[in-house]
Amino acid sequence: MRLIISSNKLNVAVQRIHFAVADKKMAFVSLKASKGENEDDQSKVTIASTDSSLDIYSEHACDVQGNGECHVLAKLFMDMIRQLPDGEVGLSLEGRFLVIRTQEKTHFVMKIPIITEYVWIPEQPLIDSDTFDLQSAQVLYMISQLLFSLLPDLTYRFADLGFLHQPSPRVLRLVATDTIKLSYSDIHCELPENVLTEGVCFSRKALTAIAKVCEQGASKIQFSLSKDRTVCHVKTEGYDVYVRTTHASYPDYTGLMPTKIFEPIIIDREMMIGMIKRVMLSADQTKILSFHFEEGIFTLSAHDTSDGRETAPIDYQRKPMTFGLNGELLTTILGHIMSTHISISFGGKGAPLVLYGTNEPGDCLARHIMAPISED
Repeated sequence: MRLIISSNKLNVAVQRIHFAVADKKMAFVSLKASKGENEDDQSKVTIASTDSSLDIYSEHACDVQGNGECHVLAKLFMDMIRQLPDGEVGLSLEGRFLVIRTQEKTHFVMKIPIITEYVWIPEQPLIDSDTFDLQSAQVLYMISQLLFSLLPDLTYRFADLGFLHQPSPRVLRLVATDTIKLSYSDIHCELPENVLTEGVCFSRKALTAIAKVCEQGASKIQFSLSKDRTVCHVKTEGYDVYVRTTHASYPDYTGLMPTKIFEPIIIDREMMIGMIKRVMLSADQTKILSFHFEEGIFTLSAHDTSDGRETAPIDYQRKPMTFGLNGELLTTILGHIMSTHISISFGGKGAPLVLYGTNEPGDCLARHIMAPISED
């Protein structure tokens, strides 16, 4: 194997495949160089990595002078690529080493031992699958609105899983909940009939890898699901991610959604974040803040203390209402809402609150639902 490629392309490949490098000390990266046999057949190198849940392939055009493949330890290879200067880089298989040489300005040479026990794992296209296109920007927005809330929780097994399903024929919904809060994001798109009626679960890592595909600049990504719904293939030109979906029967989350919604209150998002951060300085360890709404005035104070308090004018014309919310959690949610103003919808005393941005991207919708702490 012998090829010349730009260091920028190598860095792109490393950024793409690192999601499949769960244990950097033991994981490996595979490289396969293929020289084009004619003018229409482009010479390329494919750089891949795999773990128990992901297979990722990153393909790049380059000057291939000799076909071949090799496998090296992921940590050493990825750390080295990140430190390379801009310019052309030579990669060659010499004996039991992958030799990396810079071609410009400086003359750097490093040998990385190859792993002979491994063989190239070819892509396994989903022959019998449901395939459809999705808008990259829509999918990226959908994932970004929920990814922050997917965290391991020993008390709730679904806390780090996103549930992707089809609640109606032209709506794709991603859901995340830890029983304290519920977040969901919808995109409106053309879908095959009943393609995700039952839905599938994705880990945080898998959703992050899918989001990376959406960031490659293409307007659309191709999304395929095996008939048994155990494998998902997401691709754009030169970039393929195979995800083994998580086998879990996601619980019915609709019980956490409010049954009645009043007219929302509109608040400047940055103003709200600033108020919370200031009042949080005097909050106790619970981080609970008291929210009080009365005609024309919004008051935020530290729960059960008088040390921190801030008021702001607001368009509110209903009966006074007071409730408590976790300030840290609310700040995190507000930080991910991509809007200048937020809407807070109440469902009555003790009912869940719904937060969302007032100007979301076209055909996209995200809702964050929190259970308030009643204050009489």
